[in-house]
Amino acid sequence: MKLFVVIMVVLVCGGCVTKNVVKLQPEQLQRKIAAGEVFTPGEYVTVGTAAGEKQSLKVVAVNDVELIGDKVKIPIDTIVSVETREATLLGTTAGVAVGLTCGYLLMAIPAAVIAKLALAGL
Repeated sequence: MKLFVVIMVVLVCGGCVTKNVVKLQPEQLQRKIAAGEVFTPGEYVTVGTAAGEKQSLKVVAVNDVELIGDKVKIPIDTIVSVETREATLLGTTAGVAVGLTCGYLLMAIPAAVIAKLALAGL
C-alpha cells in the first residue's frame, strides 16, 4: 500500500506541470526576450545567466533591457537559457483524481478494518 501511495505521489507531481526549455542560441534568445516574444507576465520561469547562475521567478514585466521578476531584475544581455513551466489541464485533473482516490483509500480501508474488529468484539 505504501508503495502504491509513493508511486501515485510521484506521478501526480510529474503530471501537473510541463517544463519547456526554449532552445535558442543566447543572442537569438536575448533578441526574442527584448521583443517580448518569450515571456508572459504571470508566468513562472527559470532563467540561466552567463555567470552560470539559475534564477526561478514569476515574470512581472519585460522591457528591452531587463526581465523584471517578482523579487529580481535580470539584464537581458546576461540571459543564456530559459525554462518555462505550464500547468496542464490533464495533469491537474489526474492529480486531483488520484489524490482524492488515495485519500479515500487511506481512510476507508482502516475504517473498514476497525469496524470489522469492533463487530467481532475484539
